[in-house]
Amino acid sequence: MLISHVALVSTLLSQGLPAPRRVIEGERLIESGRATGGSLLEQDMTDFGPDWGDHAQLYWPVHEVGAQLVLRPEVTRPGRYDVYVDFTQAPDYGRVSVRFDKGRARTFDGYAPTVRPFRFRLGTVDLTAGRHELTITVIGTNKTSGDYSVGVDRIELVPVHARAPRSL
Repeated sequence: MLISHVALVSTLLSQGLPAPRRVIEGERLIESGRATGGSLLEQDMTDFGPDWGDHAQLYWPVHEVGAQLVLRPEVTRPGRYDVYVDFTQAPDYGRVSVRFDKGRARTFDGYAPTVRPFRFRLGTVDLTAGRHELTITVIGTNKTSGDYSVGVDRIELVPVHARAPRSL
């Protein structure tokens, strides 16, 4: 007997199996994003190699310490997740404080001598279904960086199974 893909997934989920991995492209969050300085743009990353999701990123050209960007990714299924932000590093990118919801802030240095992706792990959190907040605050620059810009390729939520929670 053949079972449809939808019926199979529904059956598996009803049996308490973990939530699927969730990838949210940064450029898809531009419309709902709020920035206190600069503007939010979609930047084509094709010229920088194949490592960017959908060959694009959310580009935030900002020029001041203290500027803040809030992105609101949606969680479709509650659970415990490892939270990753795939940032872009470049010669004119700044240092930022990154916080998911009310978790502990972590610092990310966006400077690199060449443009490249960087997978940044924020931590493990228990999430409810619905909208959450990723807050990025400009805190300075690397001594060799030319500016404070920020690039966000994607946010990834990876389900965690049978591990004790760790705070951000």
